[in-house]
Amino acid sequence: GSLTLQNASETARCHIMQWILTSVQVPRAELGGFAPCPFARGVVASDAMAIHAVEIANYKQSILDATMQWDDKQQIVVFCALARPSLQESQEVAQELNERLNPLDLIVLLDHPDDDFTIRGVRTGNGKYVLFLVQKLGELNEASEKLHANTDYYANWSPENIEKVLRLPGRISRKTSAPLR
Repeated sequence: GSLTLQNASETARCHIMQWILTSVQVPRAELGGFAPCPFARGVVASDAMAIHAVEIANYKQSILDATMQWDDKQQIVVFCALARPSLQESQEVAQELNERLNPLDLIVLLDHPDDDFTIRGVRTGNGKYVLFLVQKLGELNEASEKLHANTDYYANWSPENIEKVLRLPGRISRKTSAPLR
């Protein structure tokens, strides 16, 4: 019943917060002293993040409905699909959501346990849940540009990962087959 769903939601939220606090925002020597997400600590500190576990059947519609009520104080909203859709289904849903949300200056980034995305051998995903991370597209592009212009953060990325991320809808298009710096 709903108690089971509530327990699953709380367990997922706890796992995601733990992942952010102990992995995403933590500087790593392998990454030249950068955290996998250099801006995560500030987002967490400013309480500009929300985590929602979305219902099993209608997770795509739940994400769309929630993003239509976007609060500009939020920098990122993490949606955990308790249904645990396959990697292919999740990629298709993320693409469809981006087609709908990019015109509203929002982007959906996917974190799936079956995606082996790493930066210099550091696995960046949470490893357990299917997450759709929604954030302001313009702010993401601006932060990415600052990292590119002022740091060597992207020197840690493989050309394949740079292409994969920059290929996302609405991202700044850069023709590159080598690290940005």
